[in-house]
Amino acid sequence: MNRAIPMAAGILAFIAGAYQVWSIPRLLHTASTYSGTLRGLEDHTTSFHAFVVWLTTKAAASAVAALALILGGAMVLAGKSLGRGLIIAGCAITIVHASVGWMIASSMLHWFAEIGADDYGLLWFNMPSRPAIVLLSIVVPTVTVILALLPATRRWCQGIPTGAAAAETVAAQNDPAPTAEADQRDR
Repeated sequence: MNRAIPMAAGILAFIAGAYQVWSIPRLLHTASTYSGTLRGLEDHTTSFHAFVVWLTTKAAASAVAALALILGGAMVLAGKSLGRGLIIAGCAITIVHASVGWMIASSMLHWFAEIGADDYGLLWFNMPSRPAIVLLSIVVPTVTVILALLPATRRWCQGIPTGAAAAETVAAQNDPAPTAEADQRDR
């Protein structure tokens, strides 16, 4: 069987899941920092408190995505069909919460600039860096979900032979060569 595509899907799912696990404490720490820092600015903080709630929600979504990606990656590597579904769900959660989070955080930078707290606004965008966030939250899950959706991964998870093994199976089914059972019947 062609194992390269499902193996790549499983390994990339582990990488995406590991990043989600890594980001959970950082999101919660950032939410805590914003919550503690913005006390006393009640006139301006309604949007900031909503941002803290969003960061906490994003951490919960990261936990769900991490669980789905890591379990799904292990199951695909083991050839289990459920793994594909978990990878697809984990990637979808990751891409959606990263995209929505990026838009929310971008709009929040405006609010931070408005009250003169530009450096606090950048706490969110500097973990670890913008290119790493895009790569690990958008690109890797997109490639992983594409690999999980490919027919080679489906066949792998269903145990259907491909390539040379499939040709041997078809040849064996069509082979008129006598078998031990046919020999017994013919006697």
